[in-house]
This record gives sequence, structure tokens and C-alpha cells, in this order.
Amino acid sequence: MVIGSDKLSPSLEDYLEAVLILVRRGRVARVRDIAAHLGVGKSSVTGAVKTLAKRGLVNYEPYQFITLTDRGRELAEEVSARHVLLREFLSDVLGLDEDAAEANACRMEHAVDAELLEQLGKFSVFVRNCPRAGESWVRSFVERCGAGGVDGEVCTRCAAEIAPAGGKVFAPIEAPGSDNRGEAATMPLAMASVGQEVALAGITGSRELQHRLAEMGLTPGMRFSVVNKGNPGPFIISVKGSKLMLGRGTVHRVMVKADS
Repeated sequence: MVIGSDKLSPSLEDYLEAVLILVRRGRVARVRDIAAHLGVGKSSVTGAVKTLAKRGLVNYEPYQFITLTDRGRELAEEVSARHVLLREFLSDVLGLDEDAAEANACRMEHAVDAELLEQLGKFSVFVRNCPRAGESWVRSFVERCGAGGVDGEVCTRCAAEIAPAGGKVFAPIEAPGSDNRGEAATMPLAMASVGQEVALAGITGSRELQHRLAEMGLTPGMRFSVVNKGNPGPFIISVKGSKLMLGRGTVHRVMVKADS
């Protein structure tokens, strides 16, 4: 939920996110487009847009296009990023089908706070990259446990199959900040510390997000430092001496490596 003076109701968050989606597609949004996207009446859209305009989140005049203000875009991106992260966690980690993941993400995105979202992001990275887990571990959960529930006998057989000669099921824990090859491990930018220098490893968001960040100078391999992790408040980085402000949802989609 957006906090502070910008706190919005779930309904207004949906309208703000819809404007963002439509603006990404065509740079502007119209009342009829928003109504079609959300499946609501035009009068409902008009009322919501007027409220968002009063809060300084959208630019709106009757019978004109609707665009986002800078603050409106930041908040809309936070809402959108929550939605994407939750949907991918539910589908990729928990194994829900796409429709179920989408429906549940729509409900959950209005309730989770920044702390829970950050922990989910960390857990998603952990299960994919930790030598004790990984993609095969996630697939095993989906295939063996996701549908029929946990079976003790199956778990025992599975553990015996993967245990190394010494009898230990799990591989040793690697030193923090490194992977099995001794290289810096990737992590969400949200996990970086203030003052830490990192290098951009990739972006897991949409092509629109990748394109927008590239326009800001964030391209693969680019080195930058974390200036501020305000919570609430903007996440600020320094790129080639310039300060850039990122939405708190975006920083979960930007993957970095600690700069050596």
C-alpha cells in the first residue's frame, strides 16, 4: 500500500496502474481506454481520475488525454512492480498456473507492505541461486508436492537420491557475496547497502522498464553506487555523477553484482 500523504485506496491504485499501462503503450490514456482495461463504466473512471488529479498524480482535463505526473509515475511503478513480483513469485516459485497467479497477485498487491515485498524478492532469488536450492528444487516442489501435498515417504526417497556420499543432503553454504565459481552473486538492487558500489547484471522487468532504464544510462555492466534507501522515500543511485531516483518496486527488478 502506498504510504504517507500519498496513501491510496486499492481502487485508486488500480486506476493509477491502468494509466501507467496505457501510457506505456501509447504515451497517453483516455477515459474510455481505462474503462475498457478495468471493465468499469466511464463515469467511475472520470471520478477516480479527478481524485488522482487533485492529489497531483495525473494530469487531466475533461475530454483531454490523461498523463502521469512525476510523482504519479513513481507511485504507479511501485504498484505495478508489486503486482509483477507477486505474480512471478506465485507462478515461478509456488507453481500456480498463470490465471491463478494473476488473480491472486491482483488481490495481494494492495495489502503487502515494503518489508514483506522485499523479503519475498530475497526469497525468490535465494531459491534460484543458493547451492542448497536452485531451479531444480523449485521444480521438485511443484511436481512432487504442489498438487498432491507433502508425502513423507516421497521426501525420504528424494533426500536419499540427492544426498552425496558423505550422507549430507545439502551442499555447504558458500561465503556471502559469491557463487560456486567465486564470482560475485547477483542480487536485487533493493538488497544493496547505502554507499555500496554495484554493477548492473540485468533487469527482470518488462521491455518497457528495460528501455526506460537504458534511457537513464542503466545498461548491462554499468557501475553505480547507492546513495539513499529511504523507506518511505525514494531509492537514489549515483550514475556517472548524476543522481537518479528509482521507484521502490523497480529496485526489486534491477539485478546487480557487488562491484569488485
